[in-house]
Amino acid sequence: MLVTGHSGFKGSWLCLWLASLGAEPVGFSAGVPTQPALFELSGMSSQMRSTEGDVRDSDAVLEVVERERPEIVFHLAAQPLVRRSLASPALTYQVNAMGTVNVLEGPVTNNRRMASRSSRTGLVPSALRRRNGTQLVHGAPVGSLAGTHATEG
Repeated sequence: MLVTGHSGFKGSWLCLWLASLGAEPVGFSAGVPTQPALFELSGMSSQMRSTEGDVRDSDAVLEVVERERPEIVFHLAAQPLVRRSLASPALTYQVNAMGTVNVLEGPVTNNRRMASRSSRTGLVPSALRRRNGTQLVHGAPVGSLAGTHATEG
């Protein structure tokens, strides 16, 4: 299982949970976002393989998907901070929208399953919804701000 944003708060909890179930998650993120960080405090940083990379870099995303060949991809990478989004709206859009497109491209290209959590359910281009026999399925909202996207390969 590949988890983007694995070193963030939600990604760290997901990796802890997956590991407790016997899974071996592999992480992809732009680094540890805070100090202190749950990822380091929990010991996950030494218990799993991590690749440092940016979801805005489509080649890096495709490379990690091709190398790891995950059965499932959990996409949690994001720039979620409101103040930072106000100060850097273009960066926030690049990470959250185009980063999601890049992460969706990797599993679709490699015929993998994809789970994506996003507060922006309308950001997935229709061209990615069905391609190469892989269909993107929109799930029911999770909470008041989150939606689920999934592709099945």
